[in-house]
Amino acid sequence: MEIHFSIPGPPKAKGRPRVTVRNGHARAFTPKATRAYERLVSQCAQLAKKSVFEGPVRVELLAVVPRPKRLMRKSDPDGLLPCPTRPDIDNYVKAVLDGCACLWGDDAQVVDLVAKKRYSERGGEPRMEVTICDL
Repeated sequence: MEIHFSIPGPPKAKGRPRVTVRNGHARAFTPKATRAYERLVSQCAQLAKKSVFEGPVRVELLAVVPRPKRLMRKSDPDGLLPCPTRPDIDNYVKAVLDGCACLWGDDAQVVDLVAKKRYSERGGEPRMEVTICDL
């Protein structure tokens, strides 16, 4: 089984957990922007879902971030370009895998992972493209 779906809008990286202290007890929580992005990922995954993955899976991610104005010159290539800027690609991966929890029982089922981060095409839209398949 294989599913493919796209998450519209600029990809969001998983934010660091925040910690507060109340009545002498520390409490960690996920930032609101991260929770909202993980909900969006989950909604897109639910629409593409055929059934729950039972065994090991392969995940391929393509994070397409907005192209900066400095790369909009006529001399710059039209297609996707490598994006060496922050946030780190592993933080994009964490946000997507946590949002895809509805597709499998545990993140440990992901045994193959390919992740790429690119600037969008000239005039292209930022997005996150996800492909998940059985092994």
